[in-house]
Amino acid sequence: MLMVTATGGHVFDLVVSQGFHGVLTPKDSYVDRYLPVYDTLKRCLDCGYQFTEYVEDKGKVCPKCGSKNIRDSLEIINFIKELAEEVDLVLIGTDPDTEGEKIGWDIAVHLRPHAKKLFRVEFHEVTKRAIVDALDNPRDFNINLIEAQIVRRIEDRWIGFELSRRLWDIFGMRWLSAGRVQTPVLGWIIEKYEKWAKERKKVYIVEVKDLLTIELSEEEIPEKFRKALKEVEVEVLEEEKLEETISPLPPFTTDTLLTEATRILKLSAGKVMSLAQDLFELGFITYHRTDSPRVSAYGQMVAKTYLTDVYGEKAKKYFKPRTWAVGGAHECIRPARPIDADRLVKLINEGIITPIKPLTREHIALYDLIFRRFIASQMKEARVEKQRLKVRVMGVEKEIQRIVNIKEKNFLEFYNMVSVEPAIEKGKYISHEVRILEKPTAYPFTHGDLVRQMKERGIGRPSTYAKIIDTLFQRKYIIERKKRLVPTGLGIKVYTYLSQNYSRLVSEERTAMLEKIVDDIERGEKNYLDVLNELYDEIVSLP
Repeated sequence: MLMVTATGGHVFDLVVSQGFHGVLTPKDSYVDRYLPVYDTLKRCLDCGYQFTEYVEDKGKVCPKCGSKNIRDSLEIINFIKELAEEVDLVLIGTDPDTEGEKIGWDIAVHLRPHAKKLFRVEFHEVTKRAIVDALDNPRDFNINLIEAQIVRRIEDRWIGFELSRRLWDIFGMRWLSAGRVQTPVLGWIIEKYEKWAKERKKVYIVEVKDLLTIELSEEEIPEKFRKALKEVEVEVLEEEKLEETISPLPPFTTDTLLTEATRILKLSAGKVMSLAQDLFELGFITYHRTDSPRVSAYGQMVAKTYLTDVYGEKAKKYFKPRTWAVGGAHECIRPARPIDADRLVKLINEGIITPIKPLTREHIALYDLIFRRFIASQMKEARVEKQRLKVRVMGVEKEIQRIVNIKEKNFLEFYNMVSVEPAIEKGKYISHEVRILEKPTAYPFTHGDLVRQMKERGIGRPSTYAKIIDTLFQRKYIIERKKRLVPTGLGIKVYTYLSQNYSRLVSEERTAMLEKIVDDIERGEKNYLDVLNELYDEIVSLP
């Protein structure tokens, strides 16, 4: 018999009252190494506040709102201990990432005296096939991953607490915070916004109705043409057609999912991750916190099965399996089964599939996006006809390329990423009016733009991209206008203070370096205690 129970996520976190922000250090007389001190996580069911310790003279009430309606993770641990004593084998299947490894380890430490046998299992999708495979392949805990997560949490605590307390003293607001990731990201948002607000360029839009639109910068246009804006001649000097193949994009990773879903579905990064979490837990998609586009052999089979259902014997004309990456435990974000969004809705309505949590339109829209991107990634390239033009307008010669026809759609049937424009012949055309616009040289970040930059600059991780943006909103450092991220006056003041006084801790370069160090610990290439020692010496020397 198999018994299954849930931990509900994290069950332990660092305390605040002991040692240096919850970590005993060698400076203390009774320890010879850095020892994090943990207690069970408590959550106020009235205000949602999470904490580890009660305030000593107030009793067992929420430190924030005073409610006695508290849920303590100790109750979960004690319940699992009782179960462990009744079974022959305990398998811990927390999320398949560094954070999940540490959560599982915390539970294992408390269960070992009560469990006859205890192992870690790992699955990347909640399906029978994946779970059976995990049960057949139990393993020991990966200590490197656990030590890396310990360092990451202590880094966040030490840097965050020390800098946040300085903000409280300066600004008199005890809800302000700073962090090794959130602060440089806030700096990017401010920099982009200020560039948008200050820098403008004049552009001339020349349009030949229904055929061609050309944008010219003021600097390109000779002076004598800048005022002759009526009946402007556009001459197509050269025209050539050529065929090209277009390859599909790889399946989603966390950063590309956030980038595309926020753009296409107009959702916040936090909302996308919440929906993806539901889809994963309900068994509809693979694990959604991943930086690998790799497709397993089983994933390729999902695509082949679906395309065979759609095209029958002609499926081999469209199917082109790709792995996209080699090696590694993680896979891309893909559907767990060969069921598209329309069929999924139909099966749910007919009662054939009964999710334990109702799906909203937003769930279905996100699933549809993931499904179509994945299927496209396993299909043949598209063939398109392009037109290469050499055009003279307002004394400027420009080369233009555009797609004028799709010869073979293939993957574009599922994930269209091109626009078709009308072909144009050699000759002279008249633009009856030229529009002059003052355009910004840059635009404030969207959620997706910001996630993409975090990925490119090596700051943040799949599990933290959305959390970082959410934190900036919660601290009132940024607001959203027309789907773009704008810094508040408070955000600008906080960032200015931190960057002027503590730049070595909150710079982009330092944050990326810390991420690399943690990666080195995961690979067993660095000793985590040496890293903590260096960080401690730096933190305690802060002015």
